[in-house]
Amino acid sequence: MVDWLAKRWVSSALFMAFGFMALAPAIALAFFGLAVLLYLHLPAYMFHQVEEHAGDRFRRFANEQMFNGRKVLRPVEVTMVNLPVVWG
Repeated sequence: MVDWLAKRWVSSALFMAFGFMALAPAIALAFFGLAVLLYLHLPAYMFHQVEEHAGDRFRRFANEQMFNGRKVLRPVEVTMVNLPVVWG
């Protein structure tokens, strides 16, 4: 299950970011100021995650540059950090 999710979470983040952006006008009408900016933070960060993690770029960079080529980060660990910690 986790391996299945690890392969699909980046494309899911893109889909969800567009969904949150589609809801943004309704949120802006219902709320104002800081609440709207806080709401917009989640899709903005999801777009950033897609940019950073598409093609497994972040994990490969971290393993090659930060850990001297050792396979320290696995896709499962990247998923377990980003979904519950970042999105939660």
